Amino acid sequence: MPVGDTRLAVALAQAVPNANVIDIDAITGEIRRIGDQAARVIQVVFWFAFLSGCLVFVAAVAATRRERITELGVLRTLGASSAQLRLAQLVEFGAIGAIAGGIAALAAAGIGVLFAQRVLDLPPSWSGSTLAIGAVGGMLAAMLAG
Repeated sequence: MPVGDTRLAVALAQAVPNANVIDIDAITGEIRRIGDQAARVIQVVFWFAFLSGCLVFVAAVAATRRERITELGVLRTLGASSAQLRLAQLVEFGAIGAIAGGIAALAAAGIGVLFAQRVLDLPPSWSGSTLAIGAVGGMLAAMLAG
């Protein structure tokens, strides 16, 4: 039936009193609304976990600041330029972020595949770009935070 046209449903209910008329549009709309709410909840949890991870990283960098200054002083004494020291820090933070982002992306993709298989009965789908995006995102976030 066309959306909003209830004449056929009313006529069918009057002609056959034992027939059940079900509005599928209303049911699918409710399912879509619940799915949207679940997606919003998952996004909030994701951003909370992401921000928590950023705070932990910043705290770890702050905790090792004294050692890092000592190392940079030794390297400066041995003749390293400011550009070399900056590059060394960017490489260090980039490697840490890439490893952390890759592990996070791998874990998230694994949980997503398990959820799709066990809860939604969907075939597993894996994308290598998820791992790459997670690693690059983690690397950039760590380089900016560092």
